Amino acid sequence: MSKPLLALYLLICTATSLAASATPEAQQAKVQQCETCHSEEHNANAVAASVAPVLNGMSDWYIEQQLTNFQMGYRTNQGPDATAIQQAHNQDAINGEAISLIADYYDELEHRFSDTTLAEGTSDLANGEALFEDQCAACHTSAFGRFLSDGPEITSLEAPYILEQLKALQAEQRKFQEETKHHRKMVKRLKEMSTQDLIDIVGYISKNAQSL
Repeated sequence: MSKPLLALYLLICTATSLAASATPEAQQAKVQQCETCHSEEHNANAVAASVAPVLNGMSDWYIEQQLTNFQMGYRTNQGPDATAIQQAHNQDAINGEAISLIADYYDELEHRFSDTTLAEGTSDLANGEALFEDQCAACHTSAFGRFLSDGPEITSLEAPYILEQLKALQAEQRKFQEETKHHRKMVKRLKEMSTQDLIDIVGYISKNAQSL
């Protein structure tokens, strides 16, 4: 077979393979791997202090970004966080196309608000509100703010998960593939806060998720 014909043959085979793998069945097979830890049912029954986030309704661009970050090792050094370690292992079996399939699936689901909270009485909600409005709201509550800052929607995230991620960012254990001025500003602000401040912020978010 001549080189031009061979190249054309390989191109057709590749395109056919990609089209076949992008079927709803292929998407569901990939998603099933994720649902083991990221379904609402799993999180409702989780007893660990840290749970994997429910992804329903999360923006596709953010899911793709974070899966890529896990794949490239930017989110695998979060201290003893078994969730991050397990996610990193799972990434070995996921390629770029699968990442897109997974992100598209969750993006199309209805957004849900988290109803998980921290232990009653551990948060000073007034302090949490003041800190959130001053330090967090601009980048995480409006579509325009999230667009400018690359900030995710956080009202669907479980309280223990948010607290864990804030601590990881504060300790610079969670990294960014492409660090921006907004990332640097967030880490700087977190370093100026106490652990109790973080608990207060998370308590406020979890109590007021549907109105933020």
